[in-house]
Amino acid sequence: VPALIDKLRQSVLAAAFRGELTGSARGDGGLPEGWREVTVRDAGSVQLGRQRSPDHHSGPKMRPYLRVANVFEDFIDTSDVMEMNFEDDDYERFRLHPGDILLNEGQSRELVGRPAMYRGELPGACFTNSLIRFRAGRATTPEFALALFRHYLRSGKFMPAAQLSTNIAHLGAGRFAAMPFPLPPLPEQRRIVKTIEAALHPLSTMEREAATQRQRLDELDSAILAKAFRGELV
Repeated sequence: VPALIDKLRQSVLAAAFRGELTGSARGDGGLPEGWREVTVRDAGSVQLGRQRSPDHHSGPKMRPYLRVANVFEDFIDTSDVMEMNFEDDDYERFRLHPGDILLNEGQSRELVGRPAMYRGELPGACFTNSLIRFRAGRATTPEFALALFRHYLRSGKFMPAAQLSTNIAHLGAGRFAAMPFPLPPLPEQRRIVKTIEAALHPLSTMEREAATQRQRLDELDSAILAKAFRGELV
């Protein structure tokens, strides 16, 4: 079931960016009518996080920061957060704002570019250079950008842009910024996001139910074996 749900998620996201979820007609160049082909840097600003250094491990202005270990697909985990010193100038440069998209800059090849939106879960948080920040421009909604980057992750589009260093793939802010970004008008972006959410919500419900049933099956197996070796089955 989890494997089938993953395939369905990938199919939903792929269909969304072909314009099929909202019934958009194809225009010239293969894009739906009214869409423009721009780059990631045209759709918003791209910035690599701050490099960690022993010089920042202590100081008068210790602040929380996010790193790869905190950023999962469409989810930020704040259970293990570290701090370092950010002076005011650096704090303004690397401080996260709600709506910022964070992507794994360095990861295994299949997970490089894994994106999540910062929604203010950790007030005052900054980010390190293991992450890339995308901040949507005026013609882009953060929710649409997140959905596109999830599509790129699941369809493997980040992998060709990444460079391998030992066993880690690095997306690179420059290479990421140069990637294509299909850009519909703002009302169309909102319709696409709403349709994606409506399609993916039942899949998340199914996934949680499958995990619960899997746990129950494991518990049932243990109970049967325990009964067997107590002689209670015969």
